[in-house]
Amino acid sequence: MDSGSSSAFTNTLVPLGDALMESFSRAESVDMAVSFLMETGLSRVMGALTRALDCGVRVRIVTGTYLGITSPFVLEELLRLDGDLRVHVFSGDVPFHPKAYIFHGPDGDEAFVGSSNLSRSALSEGVEWNYRLRRSSDPESFDSFQAEFDRLFHRCSEPLTGEFLLEYRRDWVRPPVKVPVSVDVPEPRGPQISALNALASTREDGMDRALLVMATGVGKTFVAAYDSKGCDRLLFVAHRVEILRHARNQFRMIHGDRSACILADGSEYRGEEMVFASVQTLCNRLDSFDPDMFDYMVVDEFHHAPSDSYRAVIGHFRPRFLLGLTATPDRMDGRDVFAMCGYNVPYEVSMPEAIRYGVISPFSYYGVADCVDYDGIRYVNGRYDPEELDSALINKERAALILAHYRRFPSERALGFCSSVSHAVFMRDFFNGNGVLSKAIVSGPDSDPREGSLMLLAKGDVRVVFSVDMLNEGVDVPAVDMVMFLRPTESDVVFMQQLGRGLRLADGKDRLTVLDFIGNYRNVERIESLLCGSDASSPGRGVPRRRGPEPPYGCTVNFDLESKDVIDMMRRRREGISGLIDEGFDSVMEGLGRVPTRTEVYGAMDSDLLKHACRKGGLFK
Repeated sequence: MDSGSSSAFTNTLVPLGDALMESFSRAESVDMAVSFLMETGLSRVMGALTRALDCGVRVRIVTGTYLGITSPFVLEELLRLDGDLRVHVFSGDVPFHPKAYIFHGPDGDEAFVGSSNLSRSALSEGVEWNYRLRRSSDPESFDSFQAEFDRLFHRCSEPLTGEFLLEYRRDWVRPPVKVPVSVDVPEPRGPQISALNALASTREDGMDRALLVMATGVGKTFVAAYDSKGCDRLLFVAHRVEILRHARNQFRMIHGDRSACILADGSEYRGEEMVFASVQTLCNRLDSFDPDMFDYMVVDEFHHAPSDSYRAVIGHFRPRFLLGLTATPDRMDGRDVFAMCGYNVPYEVSMPEAIRYGVISPFSYYGVADCVDYDGIRYVNGRYDPEELDSALINKERAALILAHYRRFPSERALGFCSSVSHAVFMRDFFNGNGVLSKAIVSGPDSDPREGSLMLLAKGDVRVVFSVDMLNEGVDVPAVDMVMFLRPTESDVVFMQQLGRGLRLADGKDRLTVLDFIGNYRNVERIESLLCGSDASSPGRGVPRRRGPEPPYGCTVNFDLESKDVIDMMRRRREGISGLIDEGFDSVMEGLGRVPTRTEVYGAMDSDLLKHACRKGGLFK
């Protein structure tokens, strides 16, 4: 079991990770006592560990959870491994700091003892001192270490169980240590590990389709690419070319040199193994595709799935596995997204969880009182009249208010979400006229070049990009450090999508600043609950959620006094309307002697009662 002539390992001489890999390959049993386990460390030895387990090697691990440094995702990964692996968690009431790796094999027994925990840095490039002790040269010391490990394993620790893991993960916060945003060889991390394990489990249960609900920035596309590595032919469906290009790059990074094409805007399919297709193009060419030609099918932004075009595409193909991806599964029109995947949601991670896990950025939100009176704007068919809304929002007084608050914060790269093309173009011109270099990405001739503008923003050569809804999906500028909501928040889904544009991690970025201009518009009272979100007690099916007024870990939510008063007023209006409608429902039910149908309620209440409710709530003049 010699891994070099020296018994000292300082990483500059011989990296400890290399020595451990060699020892794993020759061992008959392995014992490890490490104070913490990190994802990077497990990935460093995972290949050697799984090969050893496949060969029947017994592996025992004792680790600790002090300060939450041990990742729950590492523990979950270990629970998933097959073979003679037993993991214990230290349960004593004293500090737990050992770093020891003990190997037994036919060529002799040896132990590595020193300063290296199971992390990539400790095993590869960090300043670490470790010493290899052979039993043949010092049996007394070796046997003392082995006896101490046996004592820890049998008397001072408890077996790792699924129940323990759920409890540990419920309140776990990633420690404030620097984690690389990207690595040369991409590997699953954090909730990506849980998502991949959940997908493997759901297939083992016989499911052939699933929906992953993962907050923007967690890496849904990466998970899909990693999960589909073993498939022969793959189809990725989305509704925008930008999403397709991003997905193709992600899949190429994982799948290597497999052939790939983007099928959109008149391009042709020539037998490539990976097809990234727009839903519109597929709808027009379904007859040219054999329903059974793809093994694995991914439908991105799955909240669009109930639409006719997506239904046609999903209904045509019969893949061995269908994976839906979304950060926002709830639709404003009430159509059932979950039915399209058989109500199978094996894994879900919310925005607050993702922030707590350290995989997306925390934010500081500032609600600023708007100078617009939305009561004077007509509300038709579930939205404000576009022309009246533009008339109210496009003026220099309001633009000056926005610019003044923008300048309060040290932003290098910002996105401004507007109500219309005219609004976005006006804001671009106003900011440019006041010395803040800006672009507008909109539909039509007044737009700046999309790709060029985003590239300039990423480089920091442009400070603000204004848009309407074109940046809600498929945009990846991680360094964005501010988002500005410059229009009413009428859709929960759109609000979360646009907030998510700034939540990706980036070097030098500590948090996202959110500026929201609060007026007396519909649904404004929902903003606080959207920001605080629902933090699942644990991911997966059938797990109750915890809701509360507290912002996500490390985030702040601030409303100025006037905007807070507006929200409180609109909440009282909404509660008043709900109460009146509840009274009407009860009246109809009493008259019928049973629970009425929706049609019966609407017919019996008639529009007069609804108008009365809205008048009382102050929504109709």
